[in-house]
Amino acid sequence: GGVFIEGDPWPCGVGAEHLGKDGGWCSHACESTGGDTVQFVNPTDFGRRAGAVIAGVTADTAADDTLELPLLRGERTAGRLLTRFVVSAALLTALAVVLGAVLAWLGLWQPLVVTPALVVLAVLSWRLSVVVPTRALPIWTALALLVISMVATTWAGLTHDEQVLPRDEAGVNAQAGVLLAQRHEWPMPLSASEVGVPQVLRIPGLTIGSNGFRAAGPASDPVIEPQTLIGAPIWLSLGYWAGGVNGLLWVPALFGGLGVLALGLLTSSVVGPRWGPLGALGIAIAFPMLHAARSTSAESVVVFMMFTGLLLLVAATRAGARGRRKQVQIVGLLAGALVASGSFFRPEAFSQTVVLLLVAVLLVTRGDRAGAPAIWGAGAATAVSALIGGGLSGTFLQDQWSSLTPLGFRLPSRQAFVWMSWWTGPFALAITALVVAAGVFDLTRAWRRGEPLPVRTGVLALGFGAAVLALKPASVVSVSFIVVCVAMAAAWVTRLSTRRLPALAAVVVSVGTAATLLVPEVASALPHAHERVSQGEVAAVQKVCRAFGPADVVLMVDQRAGEEWLPTVRATCDVPALSLSAATRRDPAGRASAVAQVSGAVKAGGGRLVVMAAGSVAAIEGPPGASPVAGVPVVVVNTRVTHDPAPTAGRPDGLPLFPVQVWLASVG
Repeated sequence: GGVFIEGDPWPCGVGAEHLGKDGGWCSHACESTGGDTVQFVNPTDFGRRAGAVIAGVTADTAADDTLELPLLRGERTAGRLLTRFVVSAALLTALAVVLGAVLAWLGLWQPLVVTPALVVLAVLSWRLSVVVPTRALPIWTALALLVISMVATTWAGLTHDEQVLPRDEAGVNAQAGVLLAQRHEWPMPLSASEVGVPQVLRIPGLTIGSNGFRAAGPASDPVIEPQTLIGAPIWLSLGYWAGGVNGLLWVPALFGGLGVLALGLLTSSVVGPRWGPLGALGIAIAFPMLHAARSTSAESVVVFMMFTGLLLLVAATRAGARGRRKQVQIVGLLAGALVASGSFFRPEAFSQTVVLLLVAVLLVTRGDRAGAPAIWGAGAATAVSALIGGGLSGTFLQDQWSSLTPLGFRLPSRQAFVWMSWWTGPFALAITALVVAAGVFDLTRAWRRGEPLPVRTGVLALGFGAAVLALKPASVVSVSFIVVCVAMAAAWVTRLSTRRLPALAAVVVSVGTAATLLVPEVASALPHAHERVSQGEVAAVQKVCRAFGPADVVLMVDQRAGEEWLPTVRATCDVPALSLSAATRRDPAGRASAVAQVSGAVKAGGGRLVVMAAGSVAAIEGPPGASPVAGVPVVVVNTRVTHDPAPTAGRPDGLPLFPVQVWLASVG
């Protein structure tokens, strides 16, 4: 049954027959093949209108083939504004990377050039988002989605990680973002004069490369190529310009909040407008999402692009079912492009593109007009990402080639599902399995009957495929798929129980179904709510940076200093730095000779050489009986920071501590 407001346009959907209309007021009826009834409500009758709102909240009537009518003034506007905001933000995210790649290649990634260009792209994205069909949202739903996304953004930002040392993807992205903001070019040029004279780089046993940053080019014109794609550093550099290192570390939280809002809108579109807050809340309180939104790894922006692309895929499918050919072509094209543009940020996101192409082919075979545009959009975005990645990060892509062949991945082990049950609970996994089975049944039945595929087919198929490929201890994609499936189940049992059970019993059933997901999520995430990975690293780096003078050149003399601190000193501290090679570090005589030659060249240029060790002071003092390579070492940093635990067979319990120590000594 449905509740509609008298005076609104009448949407007779599939299985309903339009019988008539009298003037400006609805006076026609629809005969539903399912035997449902329609209630007409006079908007001037306050009591009946309130009853309609209450009934609509408890029994949502969203269906794949019918329009949603607003019950109150402003609901069309609420749905339109939120959808256009999310879509335009996703378009701007992708377009900014394309612009940034061109400007960084030309050496023009500078605030005076970038700011007006981003304003133009933002206006273009907002104008382009007008082509996306939107659905009305109840005012309370729109407000709930905004509040949940803003709270998620704020909490992730206030408890953001501090992974600035490049030990993994997050740290490499952070330092690459700082370096791009300062050098304005990719790969980053390194003037030989920064380390004394050009002859310094020709001294045997030295390197300017480090963990996550590859040295390239001749000694007379060296460059640094970060071993990551340019997408995440582009946006992190904008945060650095806005607020320094802290501004940079807030960027993932912004994308995390956008991802929460996008999944809420996707849930509203697929399940029903009043179920969006359940989807948003389910992903917002899930620890994997919070973990991603705190980290400068690119996961939060990738899932935001995927959620928005799926939202557009649903809109394109609905537009195609109503014969809006031009609209379905544009929206389908954007849907494929947004899902595939995840490859701007991570090579692993290519797996989502492969699954999308398979889903799009399925839609094409059934005559769905959204399939072909989605293929073209995904192909175009993939081609652009390949061009950008190959041109600016070619060696990184070669090293990550295994990530570009997702169909060769093995299926996840049974332990992967145990990991997921930690964060979502076993009952949510069971409900997801039932929803997937029901979806397969609906798909098979529609296929055999030659009927159009259900709108949710694309979401379930793409979500399931991407979730299986991404299963790991903290996969946002997998958790989001479970959240949407539980929302579908909760909506179904609510509608069924509302018709057959008393009101109180219906509420208990609805709340109980949602609680199978939300309660385990809260219980699993609460112990980690205040955890901050690498907390203390920013303060340690700032302390090291303050120890250098304006004419200093830093030489890393042990492995840990070379891997972690060389790019950090060069980028965050903005101090010239280089490192001894591994072979030279193992040779006491070669090490002493290299330090002496570098010191002489730096002194000749009017500077001072400072050696750094981060693993042990012995790298400066030398073995017993040997001459030290520098003066008396000084402990600049001696602390312990929190560390992200490696995946284990057991549930993670807190963050281990990781020692951070730095010794400095001047030469001569």
